Amino acid sequence: MPYFQIAILLLAPYFLTKLTHHLKTQNWLSPVLLCYALGIILANIPGLNFDTYISKTASEATILLAIPLLLFSTDLKGWLQLAKSTILSFSLCVFSGILMSISMGILFKNKVPESWKVAGMMAGFFTGGAPNMNAIGIGLQADESLIVYLNAADIICGGLLLIFLTSIAHQFLGYFLSDFQGIKNSNSNFQNEKKLTEENVTLKNKFDILKSIGLAVAILGLSIGLTYLITGKIESASLIILLLTSLSVLASFATNIRQLKGSFEMGEYLLYIFSIAIGLMANFGDILAESSYILWMMFCVMYGTFLLHLLLAYLFKIDRDTALVTAVASIYGPAFVGQVASVIGNRQLLFSGMATGLVGYAIGNFLGIGVAELLRYLY
Repeated sequence: MPYFQIAILLLAPYFLTKLTHHLKTQNWLSPVLLCYALGIILANIPGLNFDTYISKTASEATILLAIPLLLFSTDLKGWLQLAKSTILSFSLCVFSGILMSISMGILFKNKVPESWKVAGMMAGFFTGGAPNMNAIGIGLQADESLIVYLNAADIICGGLLLIFLTSIAHQFLGYFLSDFQGIKNSNSNFQNEKKLTEENVTLKNKFDILKSIGLAVAILGLSIGLTYLITGKIESASLIILLLTSLSVLASFATNIRQLKGSFEMGEYLLYIFSIAIGLMANFGDILAESSYILWMMFCVMYGTFLLHLLLAYLFKIDRDTALVTAVASIYGPAFVGQVASVIGNRQLLFSGMATGLVGYAIGNFLGIGVAELLRYLY
């Protein structure tokens, strides 16, 4: 059974990714969701017994290695040169997510177990996306069940919101937000857009992939070593996460590291493995019985963040295209920006939206852990 379990963890993401691309469902039925679903289904089949130690080890190792691989592509200096409205809109969305996470963390204090950790994970989630939420959960040493419940709640709440965002949202926002001032079909930044949106770079340069993995392992080792020097022990997972994020962002300032082919895609693949590993530790009955308050908390934070962001966008006179793209980059991460940019017919915002999502990855862990520690102090 251990060999079967390891084979599932390593190989299932590859076949699920191929399946979504073949069916062209990756923008609404992503490999991440399928990996979670597969893990949960397998974990609840009578007669199949999976080693919790293997799943737990795989989840922790993959998320720690995924962080640097995802952040190597971050062009922080380039992002700061983007249009002011893009940066402002993203900042307002991040502010909305933090405010709603803190508010709901206090409101659900007696309803959700370890609600301060949940609020911190949500703050990170609505800054950079699922990678931040899961990394913060590991950093705060949250129970695996909380991570499973939050991801399940995200699938439900996020799926409904995504349907709205990719259908009538653009038309709806036109009633109170101004139109985009620019040429929607402009070829500006096209080369950068193409570079960010290529889906098949993973296998084009195996040497780059090996270098990026080696660098990620080195940064992880350095983070653990620094944690030991600072605290005298390596049990401080939150400090490891923060150091890992900081060193990875610093590494991204080197052009040769930022341009490594396939590092981002390899980071995504590790997230798929993480998703299956977490799913294999889930009990479906527990999800239905114990996650109702987490579902409501996720609903309040997600939709509250979106609505507050729209209100602030109106007050700060941000156009509807920019507001929509930055909201998607913040709430869902860069992977979904292309879909929304295509729906609204604005290719000019594609690069800035994806770059914004990558910056969200870079700052989400700091903000999430900060929110969690603030709430723990307030409690």
